[in-house]
Amino acid sequence: MFAGLTAALGPVESAAAQDRRGFRFGIALPLERTGVTYEKAVDNTDPETLVPAPRGGQVFEDEGSASGPLAGLALLAGYRWPLGGGTFLSAEADFAFHRGALEAQLEGSGTSPSRRQLGEVWPDDWSFEKQHSYGVAIRLGGSPGALGSREESVYLLAGLHRVAARMTVNWHGCLSPIPCTPDQFVSGTDPREVDFLAWTLGVGFEKGLGERIALRAEGRYRTYTEESWAVGFPEVRVTVPTSVRGGGPGLSVMLVFGR
Repeated sequence: MFAGLTAALGPVESAAAQDRRGFRFGIALPLERTGVTYEKAVDNTDPETLVPAPRGGQVFEDEGSASGPLAGLALLAGYRWPLGGGTFLSAEADFAFHRGALEAQLEGSGTSPSRRQLGEVWPDDWSFEKQHSYGVAIRLGGSPGALGSREESVYLLAGLHRVAARMTVNWHGCLSPIPCTPDQFVSGTDPREVDFLAWTLGVGFEKGLGERIALRAEGRYRTYTEESWAVGFPEVRVTVPTSVRGGGPGLSVMLVFGR
């Protein structure tokens, strides 16, 4: 495989930068346009449910999406191996802090005009806040053509990360089996910490600025695995399954130090 990559990259003018072996450390500024989908169902099919007709015995479902930029600051450390012919392989671990939140509202699903009665999916306000992430990434690349003489290289990358986030749902509706008027609705907030596994694929470009410093720019796409949970309300025999998934493209600029 490495021989095939070397052939694809073409002849290398100078392999000095690519033939360096050693530890590397750096700082990165990642920016990701994240899209998140929030799915919610209200299951009233328990034979003993207290949800009145026509909602009793039914399952109502709804989903909403939000997208926008989320920024961060990351620290990284790893090791780089020359593979010969100007190609290289590196493995790096990183830890990132993220800022920013995405907000949206469900449309709601049910049989009442307000969709806020017991047994319906209420039109909740919800938000997704990415907090921190950590993981590893592998980079495989080289310097085709004249890139080597300019201390430049291109590479492919793949990574696996754990992403910690907070989902917050603000709800407003009726908790009683007897239908409520709007002035009888109650409100509350349900925050939940969620952890995702995230797969990352991308391409990058590195420019040497000196003997032991380089600047990188990367384009990435990250996919979050789906996280799901269910909340039961035994006092009215209702179950609420919920799930969140996401992902999106991103850019990262890095300053790397090392041999």
